[in-house]
Amino acid sequence: GRVTATNTPIVARADSTSTVHRRNEFLPATTAEAAFPLRIGPLVIGALDLQSTIVDTFREEDLPIFQALADNIAIAIDNARLFEEAEERVEENKRLVEQANTALRQVQRLNQRLTGRAWSDYVSDHQQARGVNIDFSGNQMSTGMEWTRALSQTIQTNDLVQTQTDSGARVLAVPIRLRGQVIGAMEFELDGDNYLQPEQLELVQDVGELFSLSAENARLFEESQRNAQREAMVGEIAARIQSTNNVETMLSEAARGLKQTLKAERVAIRLGTPSAVPNGANGDEAPRNGE
Repeated sequence: GRVTATNTPIVARADSTSTVHRRNEFLPATTAEAAFPLRIGPLVIGALDLQSTIVDTFREEDLPIFQALADNIAIAIDNARLFEEAEERVEENKRLVEQANTALRQVQRLNQRLTGRAWSDYVSDHQQARGVNIDFSGNQMSTGMEWTRALSQTIQTNDLVQTQTDSGARVLAVPIRLRGQVIGAMEFELDGDNYLQPEQLELVQDVGELFSLSAENARLFEESQRNAQREAMVGEIAARIQSTNNVETMLSEAARGLKQTLKAERVAIRLGTPSAVPNGANGDEAPRNGE
């Protein structure tokens, strides 16, 4: 304890009157003992205890050598501690990276689901814009909703598909991807002798990616316009309702606003619950206009 407290070496001999040597039951032949602080700069992290059966083993001129040995041991211990801490930090960083990657994959999957759902709703609402067929040989264009075998296959595999028609023409189908989600496909019919080079195939896929981004921007623009119209309608109805303090007038204005917004032929609004209506008042009468 004194060594770590004073940060100085201590030597004790059995024949010395100036130092106290305590007999070690496990090493009864010990006649000399020395303790050296294990130092890391000004910090003492422990002590090195040396024992000998020769009384004059730890001479004064040898103490610096033993202290240097103790300092090297302290450095080795501290290096081992730092290495262990570094390994722990590496493992912690690995865990954090894995957690971040897991969260990123979850966000990507969520974005794909949301993108797929948004485009599914968009296609359902825009039946007339589901597809187009262009015959450049006859300079004819028409809307199309049928799915060819190549188009269906490229949607299912999410990859480029090359097939051949019965007439010998080559068919190339490419998925249209948005944030990893397939939202459509493109099909090209080529001359049977027309073999596309790898860079041409990459160009087709790049065009598909560009089209998906442009189509998404158009969809988002339409959605923002619908949201703005809806907010304007809600604001108009709210202004009508808030312009009066009469409940009956409020109900009438709310009904008229909903009628115009929904293009409804009849609107019915009731306050309270059926159980609160007096007996005999629950009829099956159809609501009247503006009610």
